[in-house]
Amino acid sequence: MAEKFKVTIKCWNCGVEVTIELEKNHLVMEARATTECTNCGCNLNATVR
Repeated sequence: MAEKFKVTIKCWNCGVEVTIELEKNHLVMEARATTECTNCGCNLNATVR
């Protein structure tokens, strides 16, 4: 079963913090997510190991 946890990313452009929910699969050692900044619309990438 995949583990769910929340990650907060700070936008590199405007500094707003965006929280996303990631699912970590035990078969994969890292979880990746791409989201959009809610303030300026930049693409934000998160990698959790």
